Amino acid sequence: PSPLLRHRALWLRHPLDLAAIREALSFLPGRHNFLGFAKEEVRAGERELYEARMEEVEGEAGRELRFYFRGQSFLRGQVRGMVGTLLEVGLGKRSPESIRLILQTQDRGQAGPSAPPQGLYFLEAAYPPEKLSPR
Repeated sequence: PSPLLRHRALWLRHPLDLAAIREALSFLPGRHNFLGFAKEEVRAGERELYEARMEEVEGEAGRELRFYFRGQSFLRGQVRGMVGTLLEVGLGKRSPESIRLILQTQDRGQAGPSAPPQGLYFLEAAYPPEKLSPR
């Protein structure tokens, strides 16, 4: 991998099962308690996730995978916990169905490790027009 990307992307040595990751992603959208993916000090975890998807793109260093999550709001550590768990699915360390189990049990110990922060970007905050209008 390029040394210029080491702080902007996570590089994996092993191939990923992208079909398994896509199957696992399909369990995430909807209103769930995401405590199983958040930092352990988080107490209340119900959130609505509108979209969870992965794209393959040709990037600076070859093939890149990009994960996109769109939701009402996110818990501290939730996105990194979801991505770390999805990577374990892709590496064959857990089944796609394990995502459903984590959502049901809300047990952080059932999830994979948090993905490192390299490559994690906040793209935008969108607000309904009525929230932006002066009162």
